[in-house]
Amino acid sequence: MLGDQHPVLLAPDFLESRLKFFGAALTPDGREQRIALIKGAVIMGIGAQLINMMFGDDNKPHWDKPFSVTIGGRDYQPRSVVGDIAHLVTDPRSFFYSRINPLWGKPVIELASGRNEWGQREEVEDGIKNIVKSWTPIFAQGAIKHGSEQTLEQGLYGSLLASVGVTNKLSKTPAEKEISDIEFNHMKMGAETPVQRKRYDEFRDLRDAYMTGDLNTISDVTRKARADGIVISRYQLKQIQLSRDTSPLAKSKLLEHKMQQFTPEEVLGVWGKMDDEEKPLYEKFVLHKITRSRTMTIQEKRDAIASLRQ
Repeated sequence: MLGDQHPVLLAPDFLESRLKFFGAALTPDGREQRIALIKGAVIMGIGAQLINMMFGDDNKPHWDKPFSVTIGGRDYQPRSVVGDIAHLVTDPRSFFYSRINPLWGKPVIELASGRNEWGQREEVEDGIKNIVKSWTPIFAQGAIKHGSEQTLEQGLYGSLLASVGVTNKLSKTPAEKEISDIEFNHMKMGAETPVQRKRYDEFRDLRDAYMTGDLNTISDVTRKARADGIVISRYQLKQIQLSRDTSPLAKSKLLEHKMQQFTPEEVLGVWGKMDDEEKPLYEKFVLHKITRSRTMTIQEKRDAIASLRQ
């Protein structure tokens, strides 16, 4: 039974009950469980999409994320049997990894492999620090583990919601997820040096101060960086400049900035996942990427441009 494996799994009895319920629904005698799942999915799906239509960022339903509500650029979803099963079916690796015991399971895996949860190599000292952070109560984790695309206040708010059973994460379209995946593949998998970590923390603090209004203009950001001896690149300064504006145009500029280092083939892969609302925003950038490519033949460029018109 899963309950005997509590050092490795998080809430094993709860996980076991979820899996048993889902398994029973798949059997010939699981009519009652199937009906319960269908009713739950219909109620949650319709309820979430009604809220999206009334209070969501664009006031329209998002059936690609049927149980989530998108407000303020983030997806919110209450924990439920239906939601957990959807997570299991769509991303089983993430489902099981998120249920590894943070006290004993994840530390053993990360220390033994020498890599953090993102697959990057880490020194033993950094691994121990990450373990201590993972032992922090959920409601306080936002103070020390807030993500690269949210401020400290947003991280605290998100961890408070998570502590009461409401998952929340940055809302991304399939194309934006593809950009994140390609960015991750471009990352160096070696351990960060102390200097690299220090520079990233300084950049994040500047970005947070600009997003919250403590620094009103980009000139304030550059003056603050100069006064404190902080080194930031043009790319980081551009990220800071675009971080406060949440309009579709500003978002497209930020993502174009991220795709500058992508190959034409990678950009075309992102284009293939864009919807009809995204493509007009990025068509000029993608066309420029193709025509300026030094690796594509003339015929390949023609074929790629023709695919944009389809």
